[in-house]
Amino acid sequence: MTAPSARTLCRLPLGGAGVGDADLGDQLRSVVGAARRARGESLLLWHDFDAAPVDLLITLLEFGYRCWARPGAHSVRLYVDPDGSVPRDGWRDKTGSSTHSLASTDDGRVYAVTTADRVAVLDASTRSVLDHVRVGSTPEHVVVSPDGRWLYSANCASDDVTVVDLGDHLRTAAARVGRGPILPCAAPDGDRAWVPSRADCSVSVVRPDGSTAATIGVGLNPHDIELSPDGRWAYQPNQGDGTVTVIDARSLQVEATVAVGTGPCHVTFTPDGAYACVANTLSDEVSVVRVDDHTVVRTLPAGQGTHVPLVTPDGRWLVAADFVSDDIFVWDATTFEPTGVVPVGRYPHGLALAPDGHTLVVSHTGSSEVSVVDVLGPRLVAEVEVSGAPGHVAFDPDGQCAFVACERSEAVAVIDLERCQLVELVDVAGDSPQR
Repeated sequence: MTAPSARTLCRLPLGGAGVGDADLGDQLRSVVGAARRARGESLLLWHDFDAAPVDLLITLLEFGYRCWARPGAHSVRLYVDPDGSVPRDGWRDKTGSSTHSLASTDDGRVYAVTTADRVAVLDASTRSVLDHVRVGSTPEHVVVSPDGRWLYSANCASDDVTVVDLGDHLRTAAARVGRGPILPCAAPDGDRAWVPSRADCSVSVVRPDGSTAATIGVGLNPHDIELSPDGRWAYQPNQGDGTVTVIDARSLQVEATVAVGTGPCHVTFTPDGAYACVANTLSDEVSVVRVDDHTVVRTLPAGQGTHVPLVTPDGRWLVAADFVSDDIFVWDATTFEPTGVVPVGRYPHGLALAPDGHTLVVSHTGSSEVSVVDVLGPRLVAEVEVSGAPGHVAFDPDGQCAFVACERSEAVAVIDLERCQLVELVDVAGDSPQR
């Protein structure tokens, strides 16, 4: 990251200093427009706020913009560096969703969000699009239940969740949830999905028949919820207030509120369910929470913009992707001691572990590449060029190929993991049978 003093400073067109002076969407449009105009001009953009603009910062990071904040005596200064990366601007350029989220099943199907309010159905073995299933308006994220029976699509513009029966790919229900739902999480037993609503500061618990078991108030701007391996606890990180809301998944009541770092977005559990690891994007660290009493027992310094954590299925390694420092941190998950840092491509975003338990596939929003990392080293194995704004990653059943959603091209990249080569870019937005 270039030091502020080495660049020509240019103020962002954001008006006053108050965080709430403008709608988040208006702030995003102003910052993105200014960053686009400033590319190639050797400028560093800035704006002073009364308090850290947490939601603006994290959303810009999610979209692939190099940004950070520095506190001063009376304000917090936001810096945006238009550094030539290729951000995810699909939200601004297109109507409806883009191919950012996907999920796979054990029977060799891959389900990818695409345009025209649809989810594409791919055959992993032939890499062909079999079907398009209509869902709600602007689907943001999809998840498949662990038993492979149901697909849940969180639809941001229609404020609902579409439930699809994967036996016949027919929609079974549309469950009303909070405004702007994102990142559904399916319960281990498959009979419920937990869906955060940032706008309403709530989580909806949805059944496959479209009924809602509960709507639970949580912290400010909840992000990616996760359930413990035994399904007993739901941990909801709240990026806006630096907390995790702990929900008893049996009684559907809030059990505790845990203070963690700044800007917590994603959480993962150790396989034995003993610990939850929370990535704090704006304080560059991982909070380790002991699940028995919901208490933070360790804080692990990481790289800049720590965003997505993951624990290997054998419980041996904890890894986290760092947006701003472009690296992967690795810890021993039994001692929480660091074991290495692996430099990767620009803006590591998607993070997924292959079925072999040690091959990590990392997508880079800012460089249209993925990195293949061996966690056992840890070491970088290869970098593979894919297509614009790669996002979420899934695998075929035997782990031979990785499937990467590429937002800008409306394609799914297929990577041969043995050869570390791009096999095909599958167009998932084209015409096909649809229901």
